[in-house]
Amino acid sequence: MVAALERADRTTILGGAALALVMAFLAYVIAPATPLRIGFGIAVAVAPVLLYLAVRRPLIFPYALLVMVAPFEELAVIPGFGTISKTLGFVAGASLVISLLIRGRAVPPPRTLLAWGALIAWIAFSAVWSIDQNASLLWLAQNAELIALYVMISITPADDLDLGALTWAAIVGGGASAAFGIYLFLTNPSLIQDGNRLYIAVGHQGIDPNHYANALLPAIAILMMSFLAARRLADKAVFGFAAAMIATGVFLSGSREALVAIGAILIYFALRSAYRKQAWLITAFFAGLALGMPNVLTRFLQGVTDGGAGRTSIWAVALEALRSNWLLGSGAGTFSAAYDQAFLHVFQPHFAGWGRAAHNTPLEFAVELGVIGFAVFAVCWFSHFRLLRTIQPGSRFYDLRIAFEGALFGLTIASFFISAWTYKYVWIAFSLILILRSRALVDAAVQKMAPQIDRRPALGPGRSAGVPLPLAAHRRAAIGRRAG
Repeated sequence: MVAALERADRTTILGGAALALVMAFLAYVIAPATPLRIGFGIAVAVAPVLLYLAVRRPLIFPYALLVMVAPFEELAVIPGFGTISKTLGFVAGASLVISLLIRGRAVPPPRTLLAWGALIAWIAFSAVWSIDQNASLLWLAQNAELIALYVMISITPADDLDLGALTWAAIVGGGASAAFGIYLFLTNPSLIQDGNRLYIAVGHQGIDPNHYANALLPAIAILMMSFLAARRLADKAVFGFAAAMIATGVFLSGSREALVAIGAILIYFALRSAYRKQAWLITAFFAGLALGMPNVLTRFLQGVTDGGAGRTSIWAVALEALRSNWLLGSGAGTFSAAYDQAFLHVFQPHFAGWGRAAHNTPLEFAVELGVIGFAVFAVCWFSHFRLLRTIQPGSRFYDLRIAFEGALFGLTIASFFISAWTYKYVWIAFSLILILRSRALVDAAVQKMAPQIDRRPALGPGRSAGVPLPLAAHRRAAIGRRAG
């Protein structure tokens, strides 16, 4: 069936989907209209289209769906199995493998995959000297899954449709998450704690306010860059309103790290984008707005008095644990165990208790993997700021480059205050950079081989002809489809 789909054109696929719809409708008419039958009919109707996309467009489905649900990772849980995002990750990985085998082409992998290989190898080796081997093996399995999907994305060709779909998926996912948070804030007072701070919970599942806010950062970065790049007032109004709405979710969460991260994103735009004056004005406005809100100011002042909710005390213990295992570390996934071993050796002015998470991703890696593993981790993380170096000012992809790098820069700042490594929103930020790199490589290869295909000048930075930034690169969609 996969081979048949590979040979089929879009008319065939749409025709099959129409036939499936007719069959579903007939089943609905003949059989009792129970919710189960209706759901089965809908599944039958959309199955051919989804299967086609999974084989021919895996970055659109299922990966774009994974991007959209990433902000809801902690809420969307399948009992006894795991999160829905984990399931989508498996499906996306399988789809990417099948698609690459069928298409028979891939983009050159980035050289930094060597560093990623070294990282997963060091994580595996650390189980030998780990103070908790079960925790290390679990951490190894989690990282192996994430890095395997990362590798598949890094070599998958992407065209404008893929890039636009994933960019919009990040926006839609962030917007839906923020809207959900605002709705709960207005309708469910029981979720508002610690001085008007929103703690999202549905049933037995909840989202940590900091992770909830951090997951909104990629959408905010894309929309803010779209706002800066837009030439028409109407476009600026739409992008500005959307960015403000999603940023409202961050304000409601009371996450200090996410607010600092937004400021870092704006400063990155002011330093790297083609819209420096606008970016500095927006940065000043955001800083004044944040400091002018009593709840926000109270949160930051509280951080001074309580050591960042005990973070400074946790870090002091972590540094003591690092001194004990500075070269090789205590073993991957063993921060809590290493913390407990060093706990009684450090005075805590703000008592944080036993068995704490690191609340600092770089420090967590240093304690668990030692200075050797930390160095490899740092190369893996910060290499993303070099992957797009060939996209220079004047390129039609330059604004997206700055938007994606800005999002990762914000998450980098936030990572110093939370343990974020295995959360999907971090890997979504990585993957957006990888996909833009792939798109730029495909575009450069096609232009080199067939410059006569499109001799029209590329749009300059932000020159989106009045359309949203994520769609600004669609002028050469036909070229991208040939290359993909």
